[in-house]
Amino acid sequence: IEPEGAKKFLASPQLHFTDWRKLDDLMEVIPGTKPLTIHELHALAVEESRKRGLPYDFCRRNLASMGQDDKWERDLRKLFDDQACTLFLCCLTERWNSGAMWALYAAEHTGIVFGIKSKDLPERARRLGKVEYSQVRPLMPIGKTDVDILTKAVITKSKDWDYQDEWRAASGSGEIEPLSPGAVAEIIVGYDAAPNLVEAVRKFVKISPSTRIFHAYPHPQRHEMERKKLKPLTR
Repeated sequence: IEPEGAKKFLASPQLHFTDWRKLDDLMEVIPGTKPLTIHELHALAVEESRKRGLPYDFCRRNLASMGQDDKWERDLRKLFDDQACTLFLCCLTERWNSGAMWALYAAEHTGIVFGIKSKDLPERARRLGKVEYSQVRPLMPIGKTDVDILTKAVITKSKDWDYQDEWRAASGSGEIEPLSPGAVAEIIVGYDAAPNLVEAVRKFVKISPSTRIFHAYPHPQRHEMERKKLKPLTR
């Protein structure tokens, strides 16, 4: 978490669920398109023509164009934008020691990382799925919205992201999920965190004595972070 977010978290621990369409890279989590056979194209065009009261030829051309390589993503994005969002995600990671993750999500090592044991996650966040890293997208039939495929797509990302070792919890609501201070198993302060943030982490232990606190630093031999225990305030 970046510094400002870290201060809010320390004052009131919480998990955030984000509209899946507002993730870092939407193109990574939308499904691909499954080409229609001639028979499927005909049947779907007939269905669309009947439902919408439009000419069959118009519906057929429109459906065929959705499979074009240079516009399938924009067509899918429009399809999802036209619908109310019912999928919100909380993104977590297995790794605390990735320098790349610290740089990207903790503002160049100036924020914090917090750890929660899965058994202490609130009910709404227990529907966890480990992200699968693949160069192949789950495929959505053209003109359809398949919830199972959409759900599969939001936990499938390109192999380019596999260093994140990500898990995602899904919810039908974007409401913030409060955490009890005792649910926070550990907090790791960034290598370049400001002294006032370090002190705020130390103070957190006063309300949650079971929370372990650490300070991150670069490993002297490997491209990763190491950590050492941070002493809590004694006064």
